[in-house]
Amino acid sequence: MTPGGMVADAPHQVRDALAAQGLTYYVERVMLRVQCAPDEEFPSLMQKAIQTQMKAYLVHNLPMYLYGAADLVELAGEADGAKDLFRQFLREQGTFRPDQIDATFLRGYSQQIGLDIAEAIGVAKSKVG
Repeated sequence: MTPGGMVADAPHQVRDALAAQGLTYYVERVMLRVQCAPDEEFPSLMQKAIQTQMKAYLVHNLPMYLYGAADLVELAGEADGAKDLFRQFLREQGTFRPDQIDATFLRGYSQQIGLDIAEAIGVAKSKVG
């Protein structure tokens, strides 16, 4: 409750974007574990990271989340699956028109992964040939 008995409520899109952002931060933590985990833990940690990244996309369908998933799938050694996701990213990004909320979260995600949309498109195009 807020002062005066009012209930604070964020728009649905903002709640979804915040949830997706939290999921991507969780992926970062999992990937830190991958770096120091024994080899036998690599497959399960990568699967957890990939599934979580895909959940972020399902919650807030920013195409950049697909790019992140493709990158993870490629790191897991699944080149064909990564190419499919890079293609899907390029298709989705081609028709995506971010509103103000999307743009705000895109800036944050781009900073988080150190890659802007134009760079991601270039990388994805080079991956799918």
